[in-house]
Amino acid sequence: MRLDASVFEAVELAGVLAEESVVPHVRRRGPSEMRGSSSVMIDTRDATLAASFRRLGLLRRCPTFRCWTVERRWSEAFGDLELDERMCERVATHLAAAFPGRLRTRVISLIARA
Repeated sequence: MRLDASVFEAVELAGVLAEESVVPHVRRRGPSEMRGSSSVMIDTRDATLAASFRRLGLLRRCPTFRCWTVERRWSEAFGDLELDERMCERVATHLAAAFPGRLRTRVISLIARA
């Protein structure tokens, strides 16, 4: 299935780009004061594309919202909210560009309680 291959490749490449984009940021800063985690939420406007994401196990139901989130395929930020948001933003941007007009992405961040 050609679409499955394209979807898998897009998600894998997005993960690589996410990690690559934060390396300079991590090198020049100290510990983050903001703790929490982020997720990439996805709305597909194309049933075939949605089926491909689900068939490949690249989406999971978000427990707190009625939506799908991209199954994490990039590094964990270990509670560093700023770092996690940067990576998720990169993934969201790449996926939206890879499938223009076929899906919508958002980054949702949950701030940890102190």
